[in-house]
Amino acid sequence: MKKFYLLSLLLFIFAGCGEDDQPENTNGPIVDENGLTPGIYGILTPEVLANMENLGMPINGGATPPQIAGDYILRLPS
Repeated sequence: MKKFYLLSLLLFIFAGCGEDDQPENTNGPIVDENGLTPGIYGILTPEVLANMENLGMPINGGATPPQIAGDYILRLPS
């Protein structure tokens, strides 16, 4: 059984990403004039984004998401 685990571990180690798995664009995702990546428009329409901005919601543009690591308390309604 230990041989199976060792073989499985070695398989996972050597089956990682190869050089051909690198993204084509090495400069990162392309952003538009609003600082948003094209993929966001597959999720939200421009009208929804405009409504969110009108409501005062911050829209974080750019190719890298903001860091939100930390501890949070979730309070559920009773």
